[in-house]
This record gives sequence, structure tokens and C-alpha cells, in this order.
Amino acid sequence: MFAFSWRDTAGIVLNGFYYLITYQEDSAVGGTIFVYFAILVVFVIINYIMALRMQDVVEKKGYTDVRVVALCFWLGLFGYLYVIALPDLEEHKLLKQIVVELDKSEENFGKALSHD
Repeated sequence: MFAFSWRDTAGIVLNGFYYLITYQEDSAVGGTIFVYFAILVVFVIINYIMALRMQDVVEKKGYTDVRVVALCFWLGLFGYLYVIALPDLEEHKLLKQIVVELDKSEENFGKALSHD
């Protein structure tokens, strides 16, 4: 199998940029292709950064085994909406702990009243 490092990928991208910049047969077409290619590269980079941020959000919500980088990268906005819609497990743990503590305090309060 082929294994590409980030340097190989950067070299391929830079060679593509060089080809688009030096394309002189029809300068209007070459410039247009360059602009579209640059927009595509910027979009892919921003989408990847957003996907990494969504992985952090998922981990803060309490999910440890979910890999959402690929999901958010390939699905874009729909992947982000999926992450937003996930319930917060940390909040659920805290709410359960509050309920248990309230039950204990009610029992203690009831015992204190019965001793009087």
C-alpha cells in the first residue's frame, strides 16, 4: 500500500498550485481554475478544523468511543447538527447525583422530624 505523509500531500498541492499559476494557454481559464482550486483548498481546511473541534465537543459531552471527525468532515453541516443534537452525558450524571443527594436529605429531614 501507499503511505503518504503530510509532506507528500503538501508537495502535491503545491505542484498543483504551480501548474495553475503558470498555465498560460488561456490566462482567463487558468486564473479561474486557480481561484476555484484555492477556494476548494480553503474549504477543505476549514471543514477539517471544524471536524476536529466537533470531536472535542463530543468528548466534553461525555462520549469517549465516538469518532465524529470523519462524520463531520464528510457530512459537513449535517455532521455538526448531529453533534449538537447529542445529549450531554455529563449533565445527566450531575442531575442523577443531585436527585440522589435530595433523596438522602429528605430521608434525613424526615428522621429529624420524627425524633422531635
